[in-house]
Order: sequence, then C-alpha cells, then structure tokens
Amino acid sequence: MLVTQTDANTPTIDLTLDNQTVIKTKNKTIIDLLALITDTMPHWKVHRCQVTEGVISQHLPMKFIYHYEYLSDLLKLQHPLNGQLLASFDRLLTREQFAQMLGIHLSQVVNPWQIKFAGKLVVFYQQPDIALRLHWVNTRKAFEPIYLSSKLSQTEALPYAIDNAFSNWQITGVEIIQKNPQIELVYDSDDTNGTQSILPSTQFVPVPTPLAHWMMAYFQSHPVIANEWLTLIKSEAQSYAQTQQFIAEP
Repeated sequence: MLVTQTDANTPTIDLTLDNQTVIKTKNKTIIDLLALITDTMPHWKVHRCQVTEGVISQHLPMKFIYHYEYLSDLLKLQHPLNGQLLASFDRLLTREQFAQMLGIHLSQVVNPWQIKFAGKLVVFYQQPDIALRLHWVNTRKAFEPIYLSSKLSQTEALPYAIDNAFSNWQITGVEIIQKNPQIELVYDSDDTNGTQSILPSTQFVPVPTPLAHWMMAYFQSHPVIANEWLTLIKSEAQSYAQTQQFIAEP
C-alpha cells in the first residue's frame, strides 16, 4: 500500500495510483517506497543494461583444489590429497604450474573458462517517475570457473560457459533518482530510526544501506528478475564476449 503523510490543517486531494488511494497535499505527496516497489514490480521497465567489467580467460591462476577436483579418478589415486598436496590446498597455480607440480601431462588437467562480469541495470517506473540503478556481478569471487563437456564445439563452448556463469549472480548495490520536488519517498528503516526519507535529487544517489539490503534480497527472489532482467543481463554479457572476440584456445 502507498502511504502518505499530511499536516492536519492542510487541505488534501484523493488520488488513485495503481489501484491504491493516495492523499496528496497542496505541496507534496509522500509515498512509501517499499510498498510502491512490491505493488508495481511487474510494471518496472528496463532503460539500460551494460557490462562495466569483463574477464574471460582460460589462463588465470586458480586455487590448487580447483585443478585437483577435476582430475581423473586414476590420477587422484596416483596423487592422493595429503602431505605437500594437502598443504597446497589454497595455493594459486596456473594450469601449467599444477601439471608440473604433479608431474603429469598438461592435457590431463581440465582447462575451464574463467568468467567474471560486473555491470549496471537501470530500471524505471512512471507516475511517479523513479529510476533505480542496480549494480550486479555474476559472482563475488575473482571469477567463476566453468567446466565444459568435451561434446561442445568450440563455437558453442563460450556462450554455454557464460550462460552458466550466472548461477550465483548477485545484486551488490542500488542507487535511486527521483527528481520531482513535489514527491517525497519514505521507508520504515527499523524500530529505532522509524520512518526515513529519500529526498529528490538530480542524479543517482546510493540507497541507504538498510533499504538497499531489503531491495537486493527482494529483487533476487522476484520472478521478474529471474525470468526477465537476468535474461537481459546474460544477453549483454554474451554481446560483450562477441564484441571482445573471445575464442577458445585450440
């Protein structure tokens, strides 16, 4: 429900916004931002999606255990995870260094794609005009290692890897812009601070931390995000890879 506040001596006008009654004063309309988001989420539109950082490689060092996990069962029997190998659990090694350490052929070490994307997704709602800029990553790690089936062709491999690199994607930050001085957005922060305001601004500003945490959790669990916005994010990541002309090693 959209919530408004008004001075007892101020004349008001009843309006309807998305089937919710809004009381508007002569000078200002005050809207509960959380209620607005939950009531109208399917109606928010994407303005822009972009990749701001991209890492696509097969040559970066990884933790020893990432290499070791994908050895054949026979090699694991020949090189049990104990002693010096166990002590190297978190050691960063390239694929070549790992093969040399175990004394095995490089072809016996799986060569995963290492993928990291970060970007921004700007979404907006009309009446009232509000926009959110969501910062996202496909993983909070340095990169997501994606191990592929040998059945995939060279042209199929990278698109498949990118699509699967978003299994642990997250929204990491939220910014907001609302320019209309006649509108004030409010939200209940907690029992201590009570109702807080987000004032109009001419540029994107960070959403206060308690509210940002609520938004990130809500967006990640909402079907609009999973079914529509994430699809756009993945598509932008695929376009980035094509633009950069990344190809698999022969």
